[in-house]
Amino acid sequence: MEDNGYLLLHKVLELVKNEYKDDVPLVRFVHPKQLKEILNLDVTKGVNDKELEECISQVLEYCVKTNKGTFRNQLDGGVDPNGLAGAWLAEAFNTSQYTYEVAPAFTLIELQIIEHVLKKFGIPDGDGIFSPGGSVSMLYAITTARFHAFPQVKTKGIKALPEMIIFSSEDSHYSVGKAAHWLGFGTDSVRLVRVNEHGQMLTDELEVAIKDELTHGRHPLFVNATAGTTVLGAIDDLERVADVCQKYHVWMHVDSHIVQSTQAEASRANSISWNPHKMVGAPLHCSLFLVREKELLYKCNSASAQYLFQADKFYDTSYDTGDKSVQCGHASVLGRSVIYYLGFLQVVADVGHSGLRVLSRLFGPVFTFSTCLVMAMAFAFRLSSHMPIASETFFRELFLHWANLTSTTDVLVSHPIMKGDTPCPSQRFHLRHLYFCGVDLFHRPTFSIIVLMRWFTLASIASSKAITEPLILKMFGLLQLIDAFKLWTIWKARGDSGLSNLLDHTMKNAQFCMETLATKAGFRLVSPKLQCPSICFWYIPACMRGQQENDKWWGILHKVTADIKELLMVDARLMIAYSPLRQHRNFFRLALTFHPVLQQKDIVEMLRNIEECGEIIGSRLTHNKNNIIYHV
Repeated sequence: MEDNGYLLLHKVLELVKNEYKDDVPLVRFVHPKQLKEILNLDVTKGVNDKELEECISQVLEYCVKTNKGTFRNQLDGGVDPNGLAGAWLAEAFNTSQYTYEVAPAFTLIELQIIEHVLKKFGIPDGDGIFSPGGSVSMLYAITTARFHAFPQVKTKGIKALPEMIIFSSEDSHYSVGKAAHWLGFGTDSVRLVRVNEHGQMLTDELEVAIKDELTHGRHPLFVNATAGTTVLGAIDDLERVADVCQKYHVWMHVDSHIVQSTQAEASRANSISWNPHKMVGAPLHCSLFLVREKELLYKCNSASAQYLFQADKFYDTSYDTGDKSVQCGHASVLGRSVIYYLGFLQVVADVGHSGLRVLSRLFGPVFTFSTCLVMAMAFAFRLSSHMPIASETFFRELFLHWANLTSTTDVLVSHPIMKGDTPCPSQRFHLRHLYFCGVDLFHRPTFSIIVLMRWFTLASIASSKAITEPLILKMFGLLQLIDAFKLWTIWKARGDSGLSNLLDHTMKNAQFCMETLATKAGFRLVSPKLQCPSICFWYIPACMRGQQENDKWWGILHKVTADIKELLMVDARLMIAYSPLRQHRNFFRLALTFHPVLQQKDIVEMLRNIEECGEIIGSRLTHNKNNIIYHV
């Protein structure tokens, strides 16, 4: 059976290639209930090799073919085949990249890529890590900024800090607000700064907002500048933002969409995030978080687990890259320790007892070490920060409910640690004990919970000691996917010039699209300024042109835009995103990426399909005697 599994790998490549032939539609859209009836999803009984291949083929049949040029629905799309090869190899070796001895070549590759990208951004001697997506990079950025301003947060928690404020443009990514919530700041601590007509942050208003917070005794901690907003693709005035941040000693982060276009401007930032899985076409996910200060990630994130990171190893342990990040290995995308952490915070805070039941079902009977670790952090974080002291009984209730305990006796041993007191020596547990206790947390919850709370305190104590720290100390957990290898195979195959040529080609296509839209009847640009290869526009059916553009008219166009998108997708012509933004009603966003490589005729065909479907939707509109349009 195992040998047959390897035979299946050969067949899978052919299945994938077959699904991307020209005569295969972009999508075979079926509503969820219908698709559930079509697919054989039950896993209770095993199947033979032929049946498994048929099941896989059926799944692929209903997958969206993101490698087709007509998939324009997200900022990511087609994958670079070189990166796909790298991703498959990384998965095949199933390597956890937390120390050099486990992943020697992959470790050097990651360091090389980080160094190369830092130079592209004009930072000669910084540091960085790969993260599980841009939202996690934002968590890294705010956490690092907080530690940089208040190092005591690592041991004392946020209860010992002043009220901190985060600034970002009103068009910036939603991860800023989520990070503020997850990290205990609260969304009320985020100040959204207005943008101009092109979507760029108004830096004068940023400075006014910072001054206002200082006047009220609050600490301006963090400014998020965006180089390529999600919808309009706007690039903030990074030089001016840097001037403001430098003047008021505020951490500047750049959430970057394109390296080349922001290289010089971003060089003054304290931290930068970049997602090659978007426009570049690296397989999902592939994200970098970069910092200017060399040792900062170690200091902020290290936990110094002695069973992994011994200073007396037989090789240079400065190449152990795990402990500076949120995770230092990989089990599965859904199993990332940071997701456990964030999800558990949300569940405990918002859904209480029922949430813990959901958590048990979600994680199942087997808990990895990282799962235990992040749960401990979740408990300790809530108890030591913005959860009021009055809720201590509530948390003990949750423990009892989950563990099916009959009294508080078994939980009292961990009570001093919940309150943040220093444990006595008898409370110290070796990390190896935590692992064996945590392997079956579902069946042995009482002991595991106590050990988890003890471990969190021990980790805090250990991390404050001055020890020799390998690179792995930059991370939080124990697992890290080999994301760097995906990007390395792309860069190695194409070089700087190859990637630069792809960027130039993509931007030329975007410029061609803008010029075509500006002169083509029925199309209207949201902004005439091209900053990133994301083009935003409306299509106005012929029957709506020349009408008074009042609120009712815009309300109808709002619905028409969504209807055009539906028809395009159901007919498998084109998948394109639409969105409202500020005062604007729904409009289309056509995002161009490196892969697949498009030609101008492809763009013309996309616009033709939008126009054709737009007129079909327009034919469903009627006029009354006053020539007012109503949607039927």
